[in-house]
Amino acid sequence: MNPLEKLRYGRLASFSLLVLLMAFIAVETLFKPLPATAMLFLMGVLLLPLAGFLRPTWRGSPDSAIWLSLVLMPYFCWAVLGAYAPGLDGMLALLRALLISACFTALMLLLRWRRAATTA
Repeated sequence: MNPLEKLRYGRLASFSLLVLLMAFIAVETLFKPLPATAMLFLMGVLLLPLAGFLRPTWRGSPDSAIWLSLVLMPYFCWAVLGAYAPGLDGMLALLRALLISACFTALMLLLRWRRAATTA
């Protein structure tokens, strides 16, 4: 596989994982027993920082990949702390942590393959 194909796959993988992470967070928030206004506020606080990275991630911008990996750190910490909760909440938080890790890995591979494509 040449570097440009790797770059295209990395861009697609990082964008897909970001969309999947946002959908997972939205669905997880919808099933919490909260009033409608609190739920909308919580979804806004959780999803708006990630939504700002959708277009740059689709384009494969290296700067946005770096910033998105930094923005994902608090989400990862929140997921790891939630993984210690008993029952289904802990399992969902563990799944969220794995999804964030996969997104972070895809972003780092995207950066690596972009560097390889520009030097080749």
